[in-house]
Amino acid sequence: MVHTNTASECPKEMIALKMAQTEKLLPGNQNSVSMDSSSVDMKQLSTHAGSKGRTQHRQTSKPSKRENICSIGSSSSDAPTAVKKRVVPTFHRKASGLKEKTKNKPEKLSQMSIEQVMGTTHRVSGALVQAAKTVTSMSPSELAKLQEIISESSEMLMMLTYTDGSTQLREPNEPRKRASASLHEEGVANSVLVAIQRKAAKKEYMFVSFPLAGLGKENASEATRNVLLEILQSSTRKVCFDAQELMHAIIINYSLDPQSGCNKWVIMDPKIACWLLDPDNPPVTFSGMLKTFVTGKYNDQAPNNHLTHLELLGLVMGDLTNKLQRKNLWELFINLEVPLIPILAGMEVQGIQVNQKMLISYSNILKDEIKDVEKQCYKEAGHPFQITSHIQLRQVLFVELKLDEQCPGQKLARTNVQNLKSTSETVLHKLIDLHPLPELVLTHRQLVKLKSTYLDGLSDYVSGGYIHTSWDQTSAASGRLQSSNPNIQNIPKQPLQLHKDANGSVVNETTASSTTPATTLWMREPFYSHDGWSFFAADFQSIELRILAHLSQDAVLLKVFNDAGSTDIFVQLTCEWLGLNLDDVKTADRERTKRIVYSVIYGVGAERLAETLNDTKENAKAFTKSFLVKFKGVNTFAQRCISECQRHGHVKTIFHRHRLISNISSQNFHVRSHAERQAVNFVIQGSAADICKLAMIHIMKVLSEKNTVRARLLVQIHDELLFEVHDEDINEVKGILKTVMESTPTLGESICQLKVPLPVSLSYGKTWGHLKQMV
Repeated sequence: MVHTNTASECPKEMIALKMAQTEKLLPGNQNSVSMDSSSVDMKQLSTHAGSKGRTQHRQTSKPSKRENICSIGSSSSDAPTAVKKRVVPTFHRKASGLKEKTKNKPEKLSQMSIEQVMGTTHRVSGALVQAAKTVTSMSPSELAKLQEIISESSEMLMMLTYTDGSTQLREPNEPRKRASASLHEEGVANSVLVAIQRKAAKKEYMFVSFPLAGLGKENASEATRNVLLEILQSSTRKVCFDAQELMHAIIINYSLDPQSGCNKWVIMDPKIACWLLDPDNPPVTFSGMLKTFVTGKYNDQAPNNHLTHLELLGLVMGDLTNKLQRKNLWELFINLEVPLIPILAGMEVQGIQVNQKMLISYSNILKDEIKDVEKQCYKEAGHPFQITSHIQLRQVLFVELKLDEQCPGQKLARTNVQNLKSTSETVLHKLIDLHPLPELVLTHRQLVKLKSTYLDGLSDYVSGGYIHTSWDQTSAASGRLQSSNPNIQNIPKQPLQLHKDANGSVVNETTASSTTPATTLWMREPFYSHDGWSFFAADFQSIELRILAHLSQDAVLLKVFNDAGSTDIFVQLTCEWLGLNLDDVKTADRERTKRIVYSVIYGVGAERLAETLNDTKENAKAFTKSFLVKFKGVNTFAQRCISECQRHGHVKTIFHRHRLISNISSQNFHVRSHAERQAVNFVIQGSAADICKLAMIHIMKVLSEKNTVRARLLVQIHDELLFEVHDEDINEVKGILKTVMESTPTLGESICQLKVPLPVSLSYGKTWGHLKQMV
């Protein structure tokens, strides 16, 4: 049972006054740090930790160039890692407010009081607190007493402080910047502040500061590390707003193994709790959370004092705990989302190795290809023009070539602003058969997108041969994880074929003959494994479609998925839908079936489906209707989701994740239809996301227990996990992944006995672009 902070028992109207009284608890400069750069190895300064930019007020578009990578050993001496290490100056010892004990007069442990260890006591909102004490200034006897206090604690509240005077609970006035080459750079995390509450005295807080790196003495560094690890590994309830960022900074600054070193850390995060309660409006900052989720209950106009902010953190988490339990979301929070935090922090620090020279080489190839396409566009238009300009392209297509007049009966889309003729991808597809230019423009857009996003864009984030993406746990309402800065989940899996005819002109892939020369680019090829290691991918096969079969209980779908002889699900579905034999199913039939199935799952409307199928809206509607007639259970399931959403205002996944659908009863047909598709999509996609995240947690648990197995989780792409595995351990990891991922999904006491199997496809290779299927 989680205990809330008993300090909440004091009169709430006293909070502001009491918080103001504690303004003098810390020195005037709350983040006084030693700026003597001579004591810090400037070459070790890195910018990856402590200001990662996951929250909005710390985010930057592109990081500065960084080169230093230091290897941090794991349980295996030969396990390569790519962990950024940043050295930041420590607090002045005077900032702690306490003097060190003299070496010739050590205190007896039995005679030391809390006040002697922690300093003068004060009250905050009725709770007893002490001025923060920096751990590096403590004597061995004080450290021993602190460890005793930690073992008796009932709750610990944690946050990062930054060199610009802000904390995780109080954002700066200006967005934080990533550090480059100066210790005076603002916005770099420089300490972990912990409020410790003892079981024996629930209204008594002890504040301890743990500097991040720049510790000076080796023995002080080791002692600080041990005490902090004892806190993180303890079973005492711990709370932190944006705990992933805290863990990220600690892993780097205390040289911990990013995979096995923190998997057992359990820190409750109110940011994640609020996201579960309202997934479409997750809080970005702590102050924003107070205004949105506990409006009027706590005074957010407190003085800028670290100690009062920490106490608020405990009070708010207590309230959110009650809300999660009332909404039946507590099990999802504590058994899925919280255990996932250290895994994501470790993945961020670990990074993935990339060949930057290959990125540049690919970029140059596309640069030349883009120039060739531009020349062909100019030739077809009769003069040069700016292809990326919608105004100039509209002039060429509709004024000069008059292509819109050559397609009577087809209604071309117009822009929302000024109601002008659109040059969107949809419109260009409709014009392809009328003139070569529209297809060339589409090719140009594709090449420019690939070059700017997946080659030049990725290259900007390479540091020391590695890319470290940020993993966001709360940005998707469906529960899916999202990658950013850079986004490596969207890197195309399929190769890009560049065809040219005998004259050197670019030829579209669909019209190119088998003899047309082609250059093939694999966008994932630049990512490669370490020597002696291999990439190992585990991919759930059609998990969302299988979830649909389970939830809809459609007899035809269940039959297809439980047929051991089924090799290609979409070929089987095509046979069932169109009444064809296996040998009669054409590629176009299979592709159409696949797109219709996913239009149902993802909530795609008829117009969007028509664009995907390159067909009319009427035909798209007819295909969907015919499909739903054959698979009656799917339509029944969709109607059930919509009806429950209209009745309760929200829908739920298999493991009770819920989402409010505000427009489900809208009088506007288009708005209501979108909300209905959204409701169906959330149940399927959210359930699949829960199962995939559960697999991550269970796999990492097994791998940490088998500490002789050398494997690390690098990337999660929704239903696919990418590991890096030592070549000698591939077979053992294969068995672990198959066993864990194909077993019955279990969340705490909740067991989901699916009516269909969840087969996993395994592949491995030295580069991410070329993975061989494993039988």
